[in-house]
Amino acid sequence: MNEHDEPDKKNYSYSQSLRDLLIFSDQQFWLRNIDHDDIAVDSYLRDNAAQTPMLSEESIRARSLLAETVSEIGGIPTEVILGNLSACPAIFTGPHCSLLVSIPTFISNCLALRLARIRENTTAIVYACSTVSLQSKNGVGPGWVEFKGMRHNIFNVGRKIRDTTVVCAANGSWSFESLQSSGHSEVRSIGEQLSGICGSSPEEAILRANNALIGGNSVGKEGVRLATITDNHVGRLIGKHLAVDGLISDILLDKLVRRRLLDAIETAGREFRSIFPGSTDLFWVIDGGKRFSGKIIGDQITVPGSPKKLAFCLTREELIRSLNERTIVPNLFLVFVVLCILPSCICFGGHRQMVYVKIFKEILKNTIPHRSQRLFGSHPSGRSVWLPDGLGTTSHPLSLVAHALASNERTLNAASVVDYFPKNVLLRTRLDFFDPAWYSAVTALS
Repeated sequence: MNEHDEPDKKNYSYSQSLRDLLIFSDQQFWLRNIDHDDIAVDSYLRDNAAQTPMLSEESIRARSLLAETVSEIGGIPTEVILGNLSACPAIFTGPHCSLLVSIPTFISNCLALRLARIRENTTAIVYACSTVSLQSKNGVGPGWVEFKGMRHNIFNVGRKIRDTTVVCAANGSWSFESLQSSGHSEVRSIGEQLSGICGSSPEEAILRANNALIGGNSVGKEGVRLATITDNHVGRLIGKHLAVDGLISDILLDKLVRRRLLDAIETAGREFRSIFPGSTDLFWVIDGGKRFSGKIIGDQITVPGSPKKLAFCLTREELIRSLNERTIVPNLFLVFVVLCILPSCICFGGHRQMVYVKIFKEILKNTIPHRSQRLFGSHPSGRSVWLPDGLGTTSHPLSLVAHALASNERTLNAASVVDYFPKNVLLRTRLDFFDPAWYSAVTALS
């Protein structure tokens, strides 16, 4: 069988790929019980971050490229990142790209640092999705911070801009000056700390702001540094994959393989309408600060109905150039292929991610069965672990960060982040309450 052999589609259902997930040890426990028992945070992190027993040649190269990209972001030697990934191949992938003082971002970063310290690593890697708009609805999204019943418009922009501007897109100048006029002293202190910080995109401004809120570039006595990857960084990572022959080059540059992949994604999307993130063909197109769905037709990425007739050729050179210029950014499928599946990493994130990463793996296996056998072999290659919602902090993260900065302390210290939580446990969660559509769709598969 070669790369162009057609997979056996007879009676194939992607829901079959979820059956082992639904009966997989801890995952079964979290999914099937309406109320789960409290569980110790450190135990949960440690038990789900086991080392990968064996890596294929492609996975070894993918890890090396990932380590190289993380090194370029944080200035940490590539060899150090590789050693960390070998000891603990974990990436925290839950929240969108938002200020550290937002609750999901704060908690995810704290847990990333805790796991790094448990595994005696020096780097904690976090992925922050930045292909989202500044708000999903009025008052909710990366463009907002909620504190004491008030929602703060962090960039002080109007609703139309918040609705249409995508976080990763360079478009003008973005700063946090409006926070200094807040009615809350804690918010004003955060605004003062961020005075003078700006970026050409919301993403750039947020990353610079978070670095300032953590307390600068100093590593601290605990020796753990936080490295945040966004979709633009992942775009550069995909460009590195495209520069060499491998799985990414095959699925993006080989027309027959690419068409089969898109067909498989479409099939899975029909089967999991309520839980599958599929609204663009592999890449988002970025123009004028906005995000457009791309459609792959022949050897081009196009934007149907675009008055500018935006189009990108699917050649190695143009894809690498467009990714580096940030005019296209990868969708979640490509993101998790290069962050989780290819480098055989464990992604700690949301409950929906746990299911669609599994589906992504099955899509790859069904698209290029011969190559995927060499890639995956008999060992699991990358998986997603749910970080259950419900872990509460002692105070709102904004208060915790403001107090740390006032005391001239490093906000996120891997040795002390445990102090931010009233209980060292993941609390009870009702899946059927906070995401009933997803809960019904997944449990129906069992």
